[in-house]
Amino acid sequence: MEFIEPGSAGERAAMAAAKQTRDTPGGKPAQRSRHCFHNTCFRAIREHCSKATRATIEFFKDQSAKFISGGAPYRIEIHFTTVNFLVLCSIIVAFLDQFMYAFLPTSADKGVRITIL
Repeated sequence: MEFIEPGSAGERAAMAAAKQTRDTPGGKPAQRSRHCFHNTCFRAIREHCSKATRATIEFFKDQSAKFISGGAPYRIEIHFTTVNFLVLCSIIVAFLDQFMYAFLPTSADKGVRITIL
């Protein structure tokens, strides 16, 4: 084992070896900023993320189209039946009495009582 002196050829060789990577062509130092995008691991991650992103975008496009056109999960249907009419009338009667006591003058009592009946 040799001791590497500062400024010697051995130190320069060690410094150059530290800058190289195993997948640099011809032993030349690679440009790290560009080289990492061509790495197979990074490429696989990028492809996986782009597939997930495309699937997410397609999902939201599909859901927005269903929402706008009234598709299956966003369909609103109102069925007005006799039972619904009776429930609506009972709610009106229950709250009209309270409304009368809170906001209307006593002269309107007779008209509200007729409406409630």
